[in-house]
Amino acid sequence: MRRVLFVLPSFAGGGAERVIIGLANGLSRRTFTPLVLVLENTGPLAADLDDDIQIISLNQPRLRRAILPIRRAIAEVDPSVVVSTMGYLNLGVLWAVGNRRKNVAILVREANDPDVTISALPVAAIGRWLYRRYYRRASVIVVPSKA
Repeated sequence: MRRVLFVLPSFAGGGAERVIIGLANGLSRRTFTPLVLVLENTGPLAADLDDDIQIISLNQPRLRRAILPIRRAIAEVDPSVVVSTMGYLNLGVLWAVGNRRKNVAILVREANDPDVTISALPVAAIGRWLYRRYYRRASVIVVPSKA
C-alpha cells in the first residue's frame, strides 16, 4: 500500500483543513494508507477525520520549530506522497524535505493567491525568494483559478 502523508498546521476550522480532511477520508484504502501530520493536534475538525487514519502530532505550534520534526516524520513514515496546503506550510514542508526526495512526490496546494502569503511576511522580498527557491522542489502544484 502506498502511504499518503497529509500535512496540516492543526484541525482548526478552515477551508484548507476541510479540503485536506476530505481528500484523506476519500482515498481508497485498497490502494492507499492516508496519514495526517499536524503541527499541533488541536481544533474541532479532528472529529471529521475517519477513525482509521493515523494522526501524527508534532506538538509544535510554530512552523519554524517544526522543520526538523517534519523532516524526521517524513523519513520515519516513508510516504509515497506528501500533500500540503497553505503557502507558508508548503514552504516549510518543501524546506524540510530538502533535496532528499528520492521516491516521494511532494504535492503542494495553494489555498490563496501567493501574493497574499508573501504580503503577510515581514519582508516581501524574502517571501518571493522563498517561493522561487523552494517551489521548484514540488512535484505538483495545485492552484486556484477562475477556470
